[in-house]
Amino acid sequence: MKAESGRRGSQRSVFEIVVVIEGRAGARRLRRRRTLQELRGVALARLARFARRTLGRIAAEPGFGQSDMPPPSQYAYTFDHLAETANALLEQLKINRYSLYLQDYGGPVGFRIMVAHPDRVQALVIQNANAYEEGLGPKWKDIKAYWADPKAHPEVPKAFTSLAAAKFRHDGNSPHPERYNPELWTDEYAILLRPGENMRTS
Repeated sequence: MKAESGRRGSQRSVFEIVVVIEGRAGARRLRRRRTLQELRGVALARLARFARRTLGRIAAEPGFGQSDMPPPSQYAYTFDHLAETANALLEQLKINRYSLYLQDYGGPVGFRIMVAHPDRVQALVIQNANAYEEGLGPKWKDIKAYWADPKAHPEVPKAFTSLAAAKFRHDGNSPHPERYNPELWTDEYAILLRPGENMRTS
């Protein structure tokens, strides 16, 4: 695909392949409804206009979409391993030039791919993803405690994968909760109910 660069008479290749690395179960449905509208108002408006026509999505993470979902005893659900898996898929598909669209937990996965292969990445689009620990904020206190000692905090993954938590991830403290489609969190919760999902998610 070709798109105007903004300079009269010049063109460049823009976002021919966008690899979307999502961070949570309901991200895909949420993005369908909201992301392109949000992007129109920021510096990435050109991406929003062209990505609507050219976006090529790749389900690069185990457990997402219809991909395999091995138990934690057979697959290490770490950012390093997820990045290795996603990169292996891209190499198997012989995709060596792409832009990365990173959402939430997908950020640490995509950042690792970018650091390993900076020459392959044409652009980064980052939505609600942190590149540093300070960005997690105080609300991650319990989850960080679980990461440090899972056996001492078995209640954390249960709370994180509850219906109430799924709902809060979508409507949060919105003054207009009636504007949100309940399917956003009920669909996410259905995914979180799969056997072993609380261990993979946490």
